[in-house]
Amino acid sequence: MSRVSLLILVLAGMVTTCAKKEIPPIPLGDDEKIVWVSPYFARVNGENCLQVQVAQQLTNDWRPLCKNIDDFEPKIGIQSKLLVRNFGNDLFRLKSILEEKSMVNPLLLQPWKLEAILSPEVAVAEAVAPTLVFTSDYRSVSGFDGCNNYRSDVLEFSEKTLIFGSLIRTKKACQNIGKIDEEFNWRLSNAFSYAIEKSKLVLKDKSGKTVLVFKKTT
Repeated sequence: MSRVSLLILVLAGMVTTCAKKEIPPIPLGDDEKIVWVSPYFARVNGENCLQVQVAQQLTNDWRPLCKNIDDFEPKIGIQSKLLVRNFGNDLFRLKSILEEKSMVNPLLLQPWKLEAILSPEVAVAEAVAPTLVFTSDYRSVSGFDGCNNYRSDVLEFSEKTLIFGSLIRTKKACQNIGKIDEEFNWRLSNAFSYAIEKSKLVLKDKSGKTVLVFKKTT
């Protein structure tokens, strides 16, 4: 066997060994657990619950936890790995945060201006184009609907799902804007999912139809 062939075999073995190497488990006390907290809440019986895994290594097996982890403040969009004290029956108290990682596209937090109302299409004049801004914790949005200022809580938010609560609006009467505010508010209230496509925020209804398209403000 040539030296070149032998070297290739050795390197291939090293790569295979590295690929199979697992991260060693963290030593734990009798009352300690590793808890992973999902960056997104789960909606359970009208309540926002944490999604967690009690495991050393992260998998896709999330389950809802409708209890607080004492001394821990969850952040939407942030995946957390925690060392906790375990009291049994899903009662945990934070001992330390081992890892935090943002899982949300940072573009989502920028201010957005409406570019199109669809399904069916409604003309949007630039001068009265509605706007939308998320709070930094993704728990609510606010903006201008073409006539009035509004805000709404975010009821459900995940990698693809985005559902808003009832809109709270100011009560100014407007003229010469058509029904752009009504058309916008109706579609926003019926949004079910979202995507960022080519630096644009696209909201879709439950059937998958695109209903609102936003562009970045300049």
